[in-house]
Amino acid sequence: MAPRTKNGKEFQHGTRDAEGRPISPVNGQPTPKNRPITPENAREYQKKAMKSIKEKRSIANAFKERLTAEFTDDKGNKMTGAEIIAMSIFKGANNGNAKMVEIALGLLGEKPAETVNVNMPDPAIMDEIRQRMAGENA
Repeated sequence: MAPRTKNGKEFQHGTRDAEGRPISPVNGQPTPKNRPITPENAREYQKKAMKSIKEKRSIANAFKERLTAEFTDDKGNKMTGAEIIAMSIFKGANNGNAKMVEIALGLLGEKPAETVNVNMPDPAIMDEIRQRMAGENA
């Protein structure tokens, strides 16, 4: 019995559409001009796709491992990767980086305002933040 396409038509190897493009044995649709898929090279394309998926997965796994790993800074303080990232975001937001403020608010689950004025913070709040940061770094 000959293979059938998704629309139920019998597939014939070498079948072409009106423009002369080969028709895919998988879905009965014309294949893109730059990479026709045939039964002979379908496995090769599948291997390439799986390799790409595995690489992306391994990068994500490596990043997740670094989040829980402990690192020591120049002063001898031990922090996890997640703590280092959080401190970087906090310091950036504290220095007036609008993107870091947006990231911090997004992580906290609060939608940032359309316009954030980071140039004029309340001096009392800034003093309290600096005291807390000095206490953590000491």
